[in-house]
Amino acid sequence: MVLAASSSNEVMDNRPQRAYGTAETSVRVTSDLMVFATLPRILSPGDEIEVPVYVNTFQEGKRNVKVNFSVPGATVQGAAAQDIAFTASGEKIIRYKVKAPNNPASLQFTVTAESPGLKTARHVVDMEVRSTAIPVTRSVHKLIAPGETWKGNLAYPGKDGSNILTASFSRLPPLNLEARLGFLIQYPHGCVEQTTSGVFPQLYLDKVVSTPRRGTLQCQRRNRPSAWYADSVGRLFLLAGRIFRS
Repeated sequence: MVLAASSSNEVMDNRPQRAYGTAETSVRVTSDLMVFATLPRILSPGDEIEVPVYVNTFQEGKRNVKVNFSVPGATVQGAAAQDIAFTASGEKIIRYKVKAPNNPASLQFTVTAESPGLKTARHVVDMEVRSTAIPVTRSVHKLIAPGETWKGNLAYPGKDGSNILTASFSRLPPLNLEARLGFLIQYPHGCVEQTTSGVFPQLYLDKVVSTPRRGTLQCQRRNRPSAWYADSVGRLFLLAGRIFRS
């Protein structure tokens, strides 16, 4: 469809001085061989899914297509390569069963389709395997006298490979500041009361720990109090503006 209009004054060559127009058309873009896998947005550790793979060919006549499916870090249950026979152009569906790893990880699903005389079709999808469990922290405190040696057995909570061990030494009783501060920053809700409760204690952080003024960006974000509560203060202003507008 084309729409056009113009307006002009009386001129010697009788051409329009202004003109405008629009045009629209639909163009179908296809390849002789196409492959597409339908996947979820995210997986949890240990999930088992069935992945449908759509294979399309737009070349007439009989044709054999070989489909390869790979997911490094996960387990493909069954044959990773399958052959499909086409008697004419069209679409066919094959399915693969995949089991996610038991620990959080990053996966890349790759599906390829090959046929003699045609360009290889490929579909690649990146996906995260995220744990749905709540983080658990366990602390062991021990008072060690001068010259004393302490040995103990620590039972790691959670799944193997997802554990982190930190040790701190102090002349004063431990404050467990890192865990408490992390709980404040990562609190999942964002209403006014909970955001305020997370911001105000951080205002006094520089009174109990030394914070460097210079360093890398990562160091500044972790150690400088202003970087910790700047986002929360901005969120408070945003919430306050919404309240007053309502």
